[in-house]
Amino acid sequence: MVGWGALALAACGTTSPPPAQGPSSVAPVPFSPPSTVSWPFPAPTQQASATAPTTLPPGITVDRRNADAVALSAARIWFGWDTTVDRSPYEAAVRTAPLLTATCAQKLTASPPTGSPGQDWTSLALIHARAVIGPADVAIGSEEHPADTATSAVRIVTVRQPFTADRPVAERRYVVTVTMSRPDQGDRWSVGDSAATQCGVVRR
Repeated sequence: MVGWGALALAACGTTSPPPAQGPSSVAPVPFSPPSTVSWPFPAPTQQASATAPTTLPPGITVDRRNADAVALSAARIWFGWDTTVDRSPYEAAVRTAPLLTATCAQKLTASPPTGSPGQDWTSLALIHARAVIGPADVAIGSEEHPADTATSAVRIVTVRQPFTADRPVAERRYVVTVTMSRPDQGDRWSVGDSAATQCGVVRR
């Protein structure tokens, strides 16, 4: 996970103010997982730092010696949004903490996104949408990835995100990258590379 940042633009040498802009018709920016540098929704407030859970969500067990199993479970949890209890997709991402390297878990929980999760999340919350992702909804993709080493592994995962809600909601589909390492050179895989520059489940 790269550090959180913002891009500032400055204009110099102008002699007159820019023309006024009309109302924007641009569609809301889709959710970008916290591990991909920044949260895309501007806002004046910030959530308090999250507390990393120490156990996996109910119903999910993982063989930590199996890189495929770790990648698939991380993707299930990351996209397991529950608008009835979560304030944003970030809280689902935090639930992956038990599968992350210690450094990645600390970075994720210490750097919550600022402000609103956007119109897409709000529209789901209004109808109490919950993503129910089972084992059959995630699969290892066929795309090529770097060869495993003794301490690193990368998996491409396809995710199907079906919802239950007050009214029908179209399911979403994603292709994501999960980078893993064995920080202590043991037999347990954790999500995040050894340098903690790639943390979490990253949409392609």
